[in-house]
Order: sequence, then C-alpha cells, then structure tokens
Amino acid sequence: MSIKWDEFKAQFPVGKVFKCEVVRHEVYGMYVSTGYSFDAIVPGTELPEVGADSVFPKIGKTIDVKVLGYREHAHQLWLTMNLDE
Repeated sequence: MSIKWDEFKAQFPVGKVFKCEVVRHEVYGMYVSTGYSFDAIVPGTELPEVGADSVFPKIGKTIDVKVLGYREHAHQLWLTMNLDE
C-alpha cells in the first residue's frame, strides 16, 4: 500500500502498540510487516530474553510490538517487543 512517510508516522505514533507479522531475521534484529512499504525493525536489544539469549519469533508469526521511534534518514519504524517500557 502506498502512503507518504509523514502519513505513515501519523498512523504509528510513538507508544502505539499494534500487531504485525515477522518477515525476516537479521543478525541485528528482525523486520516485521506493517502493511505499508516502509521498513519496521525490532532490534535485537528489544527482543524478549530467555536466559542470556534474545528470542527471535518465527517468520510468519504475529506479534505485539510498540513504537519506540523513527529512523528519519532511512524512513524506518523502530519497535520493541518489551511492551512494559
């Protein structure tokens, strides 16, 4: 779906909690789908921990995330799975 960056940010304000689907794992975190063309990233530091390791949900799984902020230069949404923060 096509949308402008400012409109996208208005739909995903900082602090908003929403459901999304895990689409890709990377060494530094994972990407999730918002239904729009902009990337949404959960960095490894924002994944739940089990012992000393961060746990990556499986690709295709629907998860709850919260908006932490934006990477303006890259037009990316920055997210956390730690909803109590």
